[in-house]
This record gives sequence, C-alpha cells and structure tokens, in this order.
Amino acid sequence: MIKFSIVTVCFNSEKYIAHCIKSVLNQSYVNFEYILIDGNSNDGTVEIIKSFVDPRIKLISEPDDGIYDAMMKGINLSKGECVHLLNSDDYYIDENVLENWASVNFYFDILHGPLLKVNESGQIQSYIGNKTAYLNFPTLSPMNHPTCLVKKDVFLKHRFDLRLKSAADFLWMINVLRDNRTKVIYYNKLTVCFRTVGKTSNNWFPPVKEIYYVLKKASYRYDIIVYSILFRVMRNLIRKIF
Repeated sequence: MIKFSIVTVCFNSEKYIAHCIKSVLNQSYVNFEYILIDGNSNDGTVEIIKSFVDPRIKLISEPDDGIYDAMMKGINLSKGECVHLLNSDDYYIDENVLENWASVNFYFDILHGPLLKVNESGQIQSYIGNKTAYLNFPTLSPMNHPTCLVKKDVFLKHRFDLRLKSAADFLWMINVLRDNRTKVIYYNKLTVCFRTVGKTSNNWFPPVKEIYYVLKKASYRYDIIVYSILFRVMRNLIRKIF
C-alpha cells in the first residue's frame, strides 16, 4: 500500500487554507502524511492549521527563503514514496484523488495531468490539458505543475534552483522532462483545482529576468528565448486590459 506525502507551503494563507486542508483530510485513501510548511505567518494561518486535529498532519512554522526553499523543506521531511505539492490556495477536486493515484501502476517517476483553473469563489475559469509539446517551444511551461505527483527520489535528484523566486518550477519541469531516465506519464483525469489568486496569477508582468535565466540555462536558441518572453508579456498585458 503506497504512502503519499502531501506538502503544502503557506504564508498568510488564512483565507483559503482551511478549504485546502479539508480537501486533503477528506480523501478516501488514508495512507498519507500531510506536511504543512508555514513561513512564520502573522495572520490566522497557523491557528487555523492547529484547529485540525489529525495524526497525519505535521506543521513546521518558521522563516524561509521563499516558496521553493519551503517546498524543499517539506520534501526533505517527507517519508512517502510519492510527493505531491498542493498549494495553499488550491484543493483536490474530490475525495477520490489519492485513491485513483494509488490504483495506477507505479512504473512512473512523475505523473501529471490536466488542471482546472477556478476563481476565488471556486467558479471554473478554464481547463488546461496536456502541455508537454511546449518543451520544444516554451511559450508555456511543459506541465501543469500543481498536478505533478513525483517520486521523492526525483525531487532529491532534480532539486529546485533556490536562486529563482518565481520560476524554479519552470526550470525543474524542463530538466526532468529532458532527463531520459525519468519516466513521465500523462494521467488524463482532473485532480486539482488551481485557484487564480496567488502571486504568479495576479502579477500582470511576468518575471522576465527569471524566465530569461531559465531558458538560457536550458540552452534554448536566442530567438526562441526572445519570442517566449514577448509572448508572455503580451499575453499578460492583454489579460490586464480585457
């Protein structure tokens, strides 16, 4: 019976953290641990977390060096074979997500799937399917990162670049997909609702410097780098205007 490690990183997340936690604890599959890494919140986040009494919950609340540093803390503490990073604003689509994952033959290193984007009240905004084609022309990230179920060993081999504050997951996805030893499969079933309220979703101007760093480090041609950055800037500008 496979054990999952669910890791949620949070900071001043009192508005949505309870919904996120409930979606985890309501899972029909029970063999999991739930690690919450709080960045020393100064609102009611920690008190809300502590109100949930469950032996599978482990809370760490201390300062960190950004979201990816906090994620790596949770990954390093995890004891499950597979790790899922569930954002504090997000939630599982139903109570059968872990049960469905457990029924998959575990010949993979990374399982990823479609993503449902919702607004702050949970109303559906869009459905995003398989994005692996973007590995060759990276105008978008090549996987829906919030859906990635990852063997712990993969996270320890391909760590997040902590010099990046908002695009480390983008570089991580490129690196793991390019590693021929990493077995990646697309699981065509919705698992996570991604709430478009976080820093990345609300920042109309993309982190150009970090995107340039990622694409250059990944050895993309200069024309592809320029086009990818311009595409993001124009896309976000159009969203802001309309």
